Amino acid sequence: MAYPSRWILLTDTPRGPEWGALLELGVVGVLPSRITLDDLVTVIEELAAGRQPVEVPGRDELVAAWHDARALEAAASAHLRTLTRREREILELLASGLTVPQIAELNDSSPSTVRTQIRSVLRKLGVHSQLAAVALLVRAEGREPGGLNGRRP
Repeated sequence: MAYPSRWILLTDTPRGPEWGALLELGVVGVLPSRITLDDLVTVIEELAAGRQPVEVPGRDELVAAWHDARALEAAASAHLRTLTRREREILELLASGLTVPQIAELNDSSPSTVRTQIRSVLRKLGVHSQLAAVALLVRAEGREPGGLNGRRP
């Protein structure tokens, strides 16, 4: 006899869209990882008895927030695909923490040329700052801010 899998998530991750993704995938409850062993055993016994041991307040809102986050990532990815190879390179260098003069030196070009390329990137991405452009890149690719793990190319 097959039993449906029912999952409980123990986490320290703050409540947010990621919870919505897990709830949508079938997690029946989210508990803090600091839960006591006795309380965890009680929850597991309730689950084994076929009862809903943990209520997740705002479940529908969390799932909706997950869908919204995915839509934002898809839109960001679509914007990034409009960049030329050079514009993408410039954006990657900004994300790694390099300044305009450093990027110019690295590419054997003038700071003015790099600024022109950055303006083109900002226009295509529909943002008004280098920080917003980098944030869009980070969001679209689901990576940690800081580009290359804090290292420079």
